[in-house]
Amino acid sequence: MEMDKQLLELWRNHKWKIILAAGGFFFALLAIHYSFLKAIFIYLCIALGVWGGRIIDKKTHLRQSVEDFFRND
Repeated sequence: MEMDKQLLELWRNHKWKIILAAGGFFFALLAIHYSFLKAIFIYLCIALGVWGGRIIDKKTHLRQSVEDFFRND
């Protein structure tokens, strides 16, 4: 039980460090296995998929999301 509390506290304090480190590790494996440019392409496809999923989850319109992305406010 004590270990669960420690892991939860570690997650709360360092969530984005852990997530980005795992993402960096995944990208490094892709770059080593394929090539740098192919890894960039795979990464961009994943990012577009996540962005599209976020739009669907929020139930927003694609046009509004694209306009918000390019807004200069």
